[in-house]
Amino acid sequence: MDVFKDKIDRYAYTAAFLAALAAFLVYLPSLQHGFVNWDDQAYIYDNPDIRSLNFGFLRHVFTSVLVANWHPLTMLSFAIDFRLWGLNPFPYHLENIILHAVNTFLVGLITARLFNYGGDRRNAAFAGGVAALLFGLHPLHVESVSWASGRKDVLSGLFFFMSVLFYLNYKRQGSATGYIASLVAFALALMSKPIAVILPAVLLILDFYPVNTSPVKKRLLEKAPFFLLSVGAALLTLWAQSSAEAIAPMEGFPLASRLLTALWSLAFYLYKTVLPFGLAPFYPREVSPNISDYHYLAPIVVVIAITAFCVYKLKSNKLYMAAWLYYLVTLAPVIGVIQVGSQAAADRYMYLPALGPFIIVAALLCLGRGRVVKTALLIIIFVPLAFITIRQEAVWKDPVSLWSREIQVYPDEPVGYSNLGIAYKDRGDLKKAIDNYDKALKIDPGYADAYNNRGVAYLKAGMPGESLEDFTRALALNPQNTDALLNRATAYINLGEFGYAVRDLSRHIESSPGDPRLARDYFNRGIAFTGLDDLDSALADYNASIALDPGFAGAYINRGGVFMKKGEYKWATDDFNAALAINPDDAIAYYNLGVISSKLGETDRAVYNLRKAASLGLNQAEAYLREMGY
Repeated sequence: MDVFKDKIDRYAYTAAFLAALAAFLVYLPSLQHGFVNWDDQAYIYDNPDIRSLNFGFLRHVFTSVLVANWHPLTMLSFAIDFRLWGLNPFPYHLENIILHAVNTFLVGLITARLFNYGGDRRNAAFAGGVAALLFGLHPLHVESVSWASGRKDVLSGLFFFMSVLFYLNYKRQGSATGYIASLVAFALALMSKPIAVILPAVLLILDFYPVNTSPVKKRLLEKAPFFLLSVGAALLTLWAQSSAEAIAPMEGFPLASRLLTALWSLAFYLYKTVLPFGLAPFYPREVSPNISDYHYLAPIVVVIAITAFCVYKLKSNKLYMAAWLYYLVTLAPVIGVIQVGSQAAADRYMYLPALGPFIIVAALLCLGRGRVVKTALLIIIFVPLAFITIRQEAVWKDPVSLWSREIQVYPDEPVGYSNLGIAYKDRGDLKKAIDNYDKALKIDPGYADAYNNRGVAYLKAGMPGESLEDFTRALALNPQNTDALLNRATAYINLGEFGYAVRDLSRHIESSPGDPRLARDYFNRGIAFTGLDDLDSALADYNASIALDPGFAGAYINRGGVFMKKGEYKWATDDFNAALAINPDDAIAYYNLGVISSKLGETDRAVYNLRKAASLGLNQAEAYLREMGY
């Protein structure tokens, strides 16, 4: 018999639905947000991979590393969004909110089913509603929902919770359909974000509580397909993150430090769950933690105390131990033993694990007697949570608000200043950008990325000499910084040092055969070869650029310019027309077509193209027309 077929269980559905509705409403302010310069550029607005939705794209996302991960379903969702909406951020945020609301509903049903095994179905509905409200409204989840790139969290969460729900159905009904559905949902969760690899362990915890209905051997055998998928996804993830050099090497962050950080993380997330203040997009990692420091000693005591409490309650109620084990297991991949990135923690890492503490809170609230007491407790907890969540959403409105928050929480860390500098640079406020880079470098004079970022700002400000110094300094600090290498090549081009530009670009082209920036590299080296008057080499590079990116209008323009210099006007005309097919408002293409027509004596055509270029704002077209007497 399914536990959701009689009257009382409609309350569980109602409680879960109302919690989902509350979550949806609380996150509506996020619909006014734009994108931020914290992975959104890599996933969405600067990502060429999502621009085409075809078989080639599907093959690419299922066989390639994208943003240091293998998560083809997440990339597919972004490609669909781009096909439907372009770069309008509204629908990207709306879909995240809808997915989070659905996940909130699923959390309510899962919790109700866990409590329903105890036989009190009214209490189960209440517990489901409490856990769902905590999940839907807690500020720790703002990062996963209000951040467009948080799609991987909410999408993976959807299939993760569906898999758990299907598994519980299978255990209660013994239906093969439930088992297969759970396995398929698990596979989809893995393809959304590899954090789902921990699901087989979660299913074993469910066998401990509340299921516990079959022999141990059978329980292990039925998990075998799940573990096989999990191992495969884990290997894919290690391959992806290793190839992207995202995993911190052991010599830079030794095992003892990682273990201390892991224990600290377990307590840190609980602390932020209870007191969700001081939330930030980036929590700096301490390189050499010390167990004698109370910041690391206290978390060890907390973890031991909670574990002892759960052991004490084991005979009377296994729920506490099951929820605590769930928390430990789901956090295990991201607590720093295998260190990915330079952060100590991240709010998004709590999207799945938070359910453990939320279930324990629901269990404790169920101990309250009377509707008045329970209603008062709900108001005391959820009204402030909703308020804090709405306030936290504003942090993710745009890059300036995001990194201003980082600086507010961590004023002595350079990351916030550097990223705020990027935000101002993207707004065109180069003075504020450079000021923030200066602050970052004052805190950490060895911060290579800040030198590179300041160099970009100097370059945009028309100061190639200063930018060259910064790019060179960034490379001295980190010779593997390819962004600094390519930016230095651009600085050399701006300074007319074309030979040095060719050297830097050739170094990257030869060492990075699969880099998606190669089309731009060949293009820039073509400019440098043109500056050296090596037209044949320039032509070869523009050919290579177009072969890698047939939609790169600038490469057609520059190749057409080389053909003009060589006097091959037919080929030049074809290239300029190709550029206009890609960008019908390309003034340079019209101008060059006008110049060619003028040289060929085709005055009417020349005047038409030059006037078109002038109407698009190209002043030199007006000057050329005046020379022609028009």
